[in-house]
Amino acid sequence: MIDLSLIIVNYKQAGLTRECIKNLKAHACRFATEIIVVDNSNDRALREMLGQRYGDVRSIPLARNVGFAAGNNRGIEAARGRYIALVNYDIIPLPGALDTLIEYMDAHQDVGIAGPRLHNPDGGIQQSCYHFPSLLTPVYRRLFFGTLPFGKRHLEHYLMSAEDMSKPKDVDWLQGSFLIVRRSALEEVGLLDEQFFMYLEDTDWCRRFWCHGWKVRYVPSARMLHLHLRDSAHTMGLAALRNRLTRIHNYSALKYFIKQMRGAYSYVAKEKENDSSRNPVR
Repeated sequence: MIDLSLIIVNYKQAGLTRECIKNLKAHACRFATEIIVVDNSNDRALREMLGQRYGDVRSIPLARNVGFAAGNNRGIEAARGRYIALVNYDIIPLPGALDTLIEYMDAHQDVGIAGPRLHNPDGGIQQSCYHFPSLLTPVYRRLFFGTLPFGKRHLEHYLMSAEDMSKPKDVDWLQGSFLIVRRSALEEVGLLDEQFFMYLEDTDWCRRFWCHGWKVRYVPSARMLHLHLRDSAHTMGLAALRNRLTRIHNYSALKYFIKQMRGAYSYVAKEKENDSSRNPVR
């Protein structure tokens, strides 16, 4: 039996993908794992490298770049593990992180998705969990309103800046750089929404897990390095109009809020808070 399927979506980053596989193997856990690489760039060099160095890694070449959500879905469809992990190619798990997450999921059957504590290369803690955004969130993040007192309060809430993140905690959504998902929950909730080419697919997915009664949990005892900073989230003002990633991010946000306004989510924050108060996180 495969315990954990690790899915990496590659797009013109054969070197980083190679290093990611190397690091996943270097910190292999005591559970049975498989690694699946979905190649959105149909990279011949990557296929040759995998064949020469990592014959046990399953490769799924795609004819075109279908995006992050759809690419991960092709990997999920091929996965055999009882847990499935989405792994960015710029993730380095620290020793014991994979074991910790599997053991935590085994011990907490009500958790559908969990994520680790992410660190920058210098060791600093990287933001990886959030409250759900409102329509004002992108406005405050992109424009000068976010520097005003009311904007700062809004963003502090969104970023969970004042909360104690030293212990496991229910969160609204987790950054998709590394997510471990319970297969039985996934079969109920469904795959990532492929209308999101990139960005907000993680927000949408976590919200859907909450809608189906599955908890989304931050597990700081599992630690990983994340080498990439999300530049799209920090581009402000007119510069955002010139940044391709920021335009994609804004378009995904528009789709997310349209989906929310159409009533696709039945999530009620108060219900989650009441449930959390009745069942403290451990």
